[in-house]
Amino acid sequence: MAGQQTLTAPATVVFTDASIGEALIYSWKFGDGKNAESINPRHTFQQPGTYTVELTVTNEDGSDTATADIVVYQKSSGNGKDPDADNGKPPVLD
Repeated sequence: MAGQQTLTAPATVVFTDASIGEALIYSWKFGDGKNAESINPRHTFQQPGTYTVELTVTNEDGSDTATADIVVYQKSSGNGKDPDADNGKPPVLD
């Protein structure tokens, strides 16, 4: 799984599953009470905070879980961009 990602609120992220093999069930938890069951979901983090995103992939052999932290900052009042932001690079979960 990729390391911590840093974004500016509101931040829309397209998550990409990079697991190997065929999965039957994808279960995403975004750390803000929202969930998804698609392979590569899109999610918007509306508020600043640190969110632990969890992906559980299940197939006939069992399941495996990966996590990544997403840090969302309040938009600065200067040029509207946080200097620590990751320029919208999507997190990759492997």
